[in-house]
Amino acid sequence: MVNDYIELVAPQQINTPPAGLSISINSGAQYSNETNVKLSLTAYNALDCRYSNDGSSYSFWEAYVTKRDWTLSGGDGKKYVYYQCRNSYSTSQPVFDNIILDTEPPSDVFDLTAELMWGAAPDEAFVILEWSDSIDETSGVKNYLVYRHDGNQPGEPPELIGTPTTSYFQDKLKGWETGNFWQYTVIPVDNAGNAGNPGNMAEINGQP
Repeated sequence: MVNDYIELVAPQQINTPPAGLSISINSGAQYSNETNVKLSLTAYNALDCRYSNDGSSYSFWEAYVTKRDWTLSGGDGKKYVYYQCRNSYSTSQPVFDNIILDTEPPSDVFDLTAELMWGAAPDEAFVILEWSDSIDETSGVKNYLVYRHDGNQPGEPPELIGTPTTSYFQDKLKGWETGNFWQYTVIPVDNAGNAGNPGNMAEINGQP
């Protein structure tokens, strides 16, 4: 005689809320220049989760994922994203991350000056560029983009020749000749990646 039977095994009982929650905005970046960001998420024993910009008004519950697109609240400044999960037992405490939203470029440079100085060799010259510091109240100025354009070649694009972090740059020119005509502009860039506009143009023409 053969006895057929089925062994019923109870599923593992969950008796704790989700644990190990973490959230990271844009892989831990300090600044963002747009409201659309990417969230990196972790949680243990989570069934579904929800999100909030203020810790009060949450999105609908949705299935647990490790990556998610999210939209920050508007207006520049420090922004928070809250993250909370639940399972069949209970709901976790929320965790959060923050990032500084800066959507405005730094102030433009309008007082750029250029001074030509000779080097040791007869055809060696230096152009000393100076300007006032740009201002960016939200994320701060990261650096400046210094462009040089050959004024005798109006159809050619300007060349990026430096990215200084201060309002001073020295351009070394080799092979200086009478009739050279160089035009310089400076564009400030903030820590969130916003670039300003070219300000005034400083020119070096001929010999000193």
